Amino acid sequence: MSFPNTNGVASSKEDVSQGHEPEARFAVSFPQKNDSSFVHQDEEFTELIVQGKPQRIRVHDYQTMFAQQGLYEYIIHEQLECDSPRILVQLLQKHLTSGVPDLPSGPLRILDVAAGNGIVGAELRKQLGDALGVESLVGTDLLESARTATIRDRPGVYDDFVIADLARLDELEAIQLKENWFSVVTICAALGPGKDDLPLEAFDSAIGLLRMGGLLAFTVNERNNQPSHPARWRMFLEGIDKGGETHWKNMQEIEKQKYRHRKNVQGKWIEYTALIYQKIETSSV
Repeated sequence: MSFPNTNGVASSKEDVSQGHEPEARFAVSFPQKNDSSFVHQDEEFTELIVQGKPQRIRVHDYQTMFAQQGLYEYIIHEQLECDSPRILVQLLQKHLTSGVPDLPSGPLRILDVAAGNGIVGAELRKQLGDALGVESLVGTDLLESARTATIRDRPGVYDDFVIADLARLDELEAIQLKENWFSVVTICAALGPGKDDLPLEAFDSAIGLLRMGGLLAFTVNERNNQPSHPARWRMFLEGIDKGGETHWKNMQEIEKQKYRHRKNVQGKWIEYTALIYQKIETSSV
């Protein structure tokens, strides 16, 4: 994925993949850069100068970020050097082309969970579209502002964009998603230790939309940097065998790869892990 080096504005998926000239410049600063104490991801913020006045924006305040075209790309991908979409899709492509046994036959049908403003969708189109034949790419997010930003910034990157809480799908939403019966599900940088991250019930629900033999590609922040902010995904995985049925029980790890997700507001790298799992029959786990 190629982002401009001046302000990161992208008005379409072509801008993202081809690095078109930016449309505006943002003036931002990171006041927490020199804090002596650790700043948790939930507490990171930046200051955007608007009409000469600083406006404080939490790094995870996606609704505010998406409201202004190019702001999310500039702060997250340029200033903080996020590389998760490229790395995750690259790892996914490796396994889609390496002959993993029992993959669903036919063209790819992909569900991009927590799709945001379509950056991962654009990367999927770029890396997988021509080589592997993507028949259907559906984005889903909890925020209406995410769909609005995707239509504005990357029109056509998704064949459909469903606003839904995967943890509480109503009957119509479930039918709308299940009719695709996906061969791939992606969840990029949405499973972290923060309050704004994807609920683990939604994570498990997304697995339920995956065909048997299909691949789940996702990233997680494995580090528990503060006792008061436990890594929820780890607690979820450790608690699976303590009762209750989950779709996760059908998942088998294929590969995991540690990598640098992005810098935090203090300029230090945040380490994530990219994982590829395959959905298999429970009896064969």
